[in-house]
Formats: sequence, C-alpha cells, structure tokens
Amino acid sequence: MVFDLYFALVVVALPVFVFWKLTAKEKISDRRFEVKYNALVDTLNTANKKTTAAFIPVFLLRRAAFVAIMFIMSQHVVFAVMLLIFIQLAYLIYFCAMRPHLLRADMLGEAFNEAMVYFLYC
Repeated sequence: MVFDLYFALVVVALPVFVFWKLTAKEKISDRRFEVKYNALVDTLNTANKKTTAAFIPVFLLRRAAFVAIMFIMSQHVVFAVMLLIFIQLAYLIYFCAMRPHLLRADMLGEAFNEAMVYFLYC
C-alpha cells in the first residue's frame, strides 16, 4: 500500500516537475537553456514554447498510464486494452496536431512508431 502511494506520487510528480522546469525560470528558446537541457529539447521545435513544454510531460504521463492501467486493471484485461487503445489514439492525434519535432524525418518516424503501436493494440 505504501509502495503504491510512492509510485503514484512519482508518476504524477515527475511530469509536473518537468513541465514546471521547462516553463518556469528559463525560456526554452534561450541559449543557456538549450545547452543545459539539450538532451530533452534537441529535436523539439523550441519556437513554440507551450508545445515543447507540454510534449515531454504528456509523453511521460502516457507511459506511466500504460503501466498503471495494467497494474490497476489486471483483472479486467479487455477494458484495460480498450483504455490503452483510447490513450494511444489520443496521443497520436495530439502528436500529429502539435508537431513537436523540428525535422520532418523525426515527425514521420515518431508518427509511424505511434501508429504501429496503435495497430498492434487493435
């Protein structure tokens, strides 16, 4: 029970912390920020601050939701898979609408990857 609470705290707190860190003190398009957090924003479009700041937490929350759904709904596998399909489709729509990557090859590769994950669930 205590482990579940700590796990839930980390699952919720980590994306919130990343979003706060990306939007709080530094500006994403600032050179010092790009040097410090290059691994996070290397291929992301930093011209749109909100899109870039929201992409990483949304990605982390989706991954955490995949794990949490399988733990919580382990007795109801059909509903768990349906929920995973819904989350994957919502993320695919979000990703294609926001276009967070700079390079077209990165966008197409990521969209193809997410579409294949979606079709594997179906």
